[in-house]
Amino acid sequence: MQRIALVSLFLGWSLLSGYLPVAAQTLPSTSASESLNLIELVDYVRSNNWSVQAQLIHSESILAGAGLFESLPDPMVSITAQPFPVLSARGTLRSQWAVTQTIPFPGELRSNAELVRASAIVAREQAGVVEDQLVLEVKAAYFQLIQVRDRLALADEFEVRLSDFEESAAALYEVGSGSQHAILKAQIQRSQLDRVRLDLEAARSTARQKIARLLSPDSARIRLDVTFESEIDTYLVVPDSLISSAIANRSDLRTLRALEDEAVARGLVAQKQNKPDFSLGLTYIDVGRSDLIPSANGRDALGVMFGVRIPLWRKPKQARILESSLAVKYSRYKLIDQTGVVETKVQDIIQQLHLVDEQISLLVDDLIPKAEFSFEATLSSYTTGRTDFLDLLDSERTLYEMSNILVVSRFRRRVTIAQLEHALGITWMHELSN
Repeated sequence: MQRIALVSLFLGWSLLSGYLPVAAQTLPSTSASESLNLIELVDYVRSNNWSVQAQLIHSESILAGAGLFESLPDPMVSITAQPFPVLSARGTLRSQWAVTQTIPFPGELRSNAELVRASAIVAREQAGVVEDQLVLEVKAAYFQLIQVRDRLALADEFEVRLSDFEESAAALYEVGSGSQHAILKAQIQRSQLDRVRLDLEAARSTARQKIARLLSPDSARIRLDVTFESEIDTYLVVPDSLISSAIANRSDLRTLRALEDEAVARGLVAQKQNKPDFSLGLTYIDVGRSDLIPSANGRDALGVMFGVRIPLWRKPKQARILESSLAVKYSRYKLIDQTGVVETKVQDIIQQLHLVDEQISLLVDDLIPKAEFSFEATLSSYTTGRTDFLDLLDSERTLYEMSNILVVSRFRRRVTIAQLEHALGITWMHELSN
């Protein structure tokens, strides 16, 4: 039992360090001693990931387009010169100077600006979707590092004991009390541990590279602090009303609501386009004197113009109105469907979490204590010569495998909680209690 207590203490050790390339420009420090735990990693991804920033800049660029509809269209100025004399009652027409201003139907500019703002909101909510997915990925990679660390610790401890058993079996073989088969069995087991280490190192490298990619493609060396944060293993049983409220705030559902608002704004623009636009103009006519006509005194003329654009061909405009109304219905139905999908997914994740908890309880309360007792009993029998080395090796391997299953189960539990947090549209479970 003392050995198991030491193992538990070792598994609870809260520091495993590795170097990851991270952008130096936005980190609080580029010192080699700088470390980031899970909470800091999540905050960094939310604030600095390039995919998220690109989507936010896209939203800002769309919003900047609203300025196009904050004033009237530019006026049209035209100048007409007469290279050949044109005689009129007032004299020779030399040139005409005109300015024309188009005035959209009242409210049309505002409707276009609202449509641009609605499109910008859609882009910003889509940035939230990208952000939430990246947070889930960085959590899963971080938990993978924890799993690799704990499994490597178990493998190291198993190898130390295996070496001791192998030396003992070799000593017995030399004096004629043991078999060469036992030595070969121990060597095979050590080779299998080497293979396990290679697989774990590959998994650790993949997780590190994923975190590095999520942080930034640039390289600056910082230390990754893999620790057990309280938020990692926290699962709160909350009422369904709070779960429904959290689901309604998911970024993808907010995006669907923003798409509905955008479709409504597009429909208002289409309706305004069915209204007439107006034009106002002023024309100045430069007239020269002429001796051909007594009244041709060369007096200049001034004209005023008023025009109306008649929306005569209504079919294209009605098609745009129909299109926007159908888009509104699509967004509403899609929102209802996606809400049901998420609620079902949340219930499924909660059920999976309960099953993982039961598995962990079974391992901690039943299987591992029995494996420990079996190992201690077999070790005692081997010490007194009542059993052979292969039985001892088998009991030790059983305990090692049970401990590995426990580590994997805890990894699954953390990932399942992260999936639940993602499904609820929150970062940490304790946010529900607020």
